Amino acid sequence: MAHPLQMIGKMYDYALEASSEEAINLGIDWSSVDTEALFGDDSKDFDTIDDSRPGTTKSPYVTTIPLHKTEIPSRQGQLQLIGAKRLDIYQGNTKFILGLINHDFPVDGDQKQQVGGFQFIQTKQRGREEWEMKHRYVSESYRSQGIAPNMLHFGEAFLKKRAQETQIPQVMTAEVGQVDVLLWLLKEGFVPENGKDAGRINRILSGDPSLKIVSGPPGKDDGQTRDWYIFEKERLNSLTEVQRSVMWKGNDKKNPHNYTNCSFRIKLKKPIE
Repeated sequence: MAHPLQMIGKMYDYALEASSEEAINLGIDWSSVDTEALFGDDSKDFDTIDDSRPGTTKSPYVTTIPLHKTEIPSRQGQLQLIGAKRLDIYQGNTKFILGLINHDFPVDGDQKQQVGGFQFIQTKQRGREEWEMKHRYVSESYRSQGIAPNMLHFGEAFLKKRAQETQIPQVMTAEVGQVDVLLWLLKEGFVPENGKDAGRINRILSGDPSLKIVSGPPGKDDGQTRDWYIFEKERLNSLTEVQRSVMWKGNDKKNPHNYTNCSFRIKLKKPIE
């Protein structure tokens, strides 16, 4: 039976080109991670943890405060799972960061050292907290071996513990414009934010002829591919040559023609219980 993503690709006459990156199978022992020991009091004390903690790094734009760190065995050696609190001074928000590092590879701009990373923006709402999954990635060499789902589950475990210890309901949210990410999060228990988002999902899954799937070139800063983005044909066709030339340049929220703005966006949520 065809994979749901392949079925959708067929409906939109879209086929993903094979990756040029050499696949690296890490063989990670996820069961070795004790999430209770991993988080300690970080979930409960997240709001009060400040830059006096040892290991804090600062720049004019961000302050990164280390939380937890643990080693995870794999067939390629010990990986390092890190957590951090990031104060984004430029954007004016607070984030919970999760990262997975493979120190067997040199930095040198090679994404192989950065196995994957997630960023969740904290927002305090009336009677609850929301955590927007603003950034999520797995380096191409490490994809299709369960890294993203396991990293997501660690994030959910952090919020579940916070909900239990603070008695404040926690909700994880995500705004997506990629078909593969949409299908993955729906499988992970996310639901549409509202009726409008549910309608947009139905349009994608039914092969709406007014929609089109497009992929962009690898990012110049991170080397990551931008695949499976869904666009409304009318909006895509309305872009001028100049607008198209800047569409895939970075994650520029100020540019209305950036792919993060002009793609077909869907808001998802998942209460953490």
